[in-house]
Amino acid sequence: MTRFLRRWLIRKESLKTNEGNEKRSKKNITRLIIDSILYFLGCVLIFGGLAILIWVLRPYLALLFCPSQRAALERKVQSNQVKDNRVIIPSVLVDAPIVEGITSKALTQGVGHISGTAYPGGEGNCILEGHNLAEFGLWGKQSFFSLLDVLKTGTKVYVFYNGKKYVYTVKEKKKLEISNPKLYRDTHHEQLTLITCVSTWSPTIYTKWRTVIICKPINR
Repeated sequence: MTRFLRRWLIRKESLKTNEGNEKRSKKNITRLIIDSILYFLGCVLIFGGLAILIWVLRPYLALLFCPSQRAALERKVQSNQVKDNRVIIPSVLVDAPIVEGITSKALTQGVGHISGTAYPGGEGNCILEGHNLAEFGLWGKQSFFSLLDVLKTGTKVYVFYNGKKYVYTVKEKKKLEISNPKLYRDTHHEQLTLITCVSTWSPTIYTKWRTVIICKPINR
């Protein structure tokens, strides 16, 4: 009887041990799965953040490390071979077609001339508006006015329109809210105004503020 009781106790203890091992094993597997998921999410966040950062900095990196692009635009301006309507600003790598209107489709094709404003070379305020960084998608071509915010006063801006070349110089840079009536204000003298969204670190760049570049004609 004692021997039987001893065997029963040993068996019972063995079952408890096996159950404990199974529970620990299940906990270890669950923990391993959770750790793997957290590790994967961490990698996605890190590499995704780096990808967005590099994408946002892409035009600035091109400006700093690709002086040949600027030199090529300078040669293009001086060649007088530009036949289509374009705005070219070599110092900030702008080379954009000028299209009429600012519809979503138009602004993926170039910078839009605000209907009702003056045309290049005419009396009044010629307003050109273009997208900033994040309008064309993460892997798409970046917008035409991505570097407008770093323009300095005194910089030359070249506009080719209807077979003629117009040269302007940057006189003023400011930021205005989209509700400000001065944003699209007309003038009694010739002026070129360039407008884009204010740069932010948001991946959408949709803000209520606009960078406004005021340019005056030279050599005329």
